[in-house]
Amino acid sequence: MTRDLDASIPGSGSAIRGIRRMARRYWSHVDALLRRVWSGDFPQLPTLLAHWLVGASALGVTTAVCFALGLNPGAVALVYLIVIIVLSLLGGSFLSSIIFSAIAIGCIAFFFSPIPFSRSRSKIPEMF
Repeated sequence: MTRDLDASIPGSGSAIRGIRRMARRYWSHVDALLRRVWSGDFPQLPTLLAHWLVGASALGVTTAVCFALGLNPGAVALVYLIVIIVLSLLGGSFLSSIIFSAIAIGCIAFFFSPIPFSRSRSKIPEMF
């Protein structure tokens, strides 16, 4: 004779079965993730460090060249976008692309955008 532990609470049996199903699905996702980690499907640490080193170097060179050419922030943003897309296609992770994007935004804000509330005139040359 089996005993139903949820017999005294009306409607609780289906809620507990739903939680059990959700826990099984969650565990299957965790199990699949652990299998990927142990099989070596994720980028190894030296590969990831090399990718970050190459990415930081590419962003630094891009910043130096664009600053030397005196490009405006819009053109620099386009150049950074191209560099980040190339870096993400070279085998980086999504997290690396986010970090490179944040670094590029910081470089644009620091090196190329005008200082807010400054009394000096903008150094952008006039066309006409």
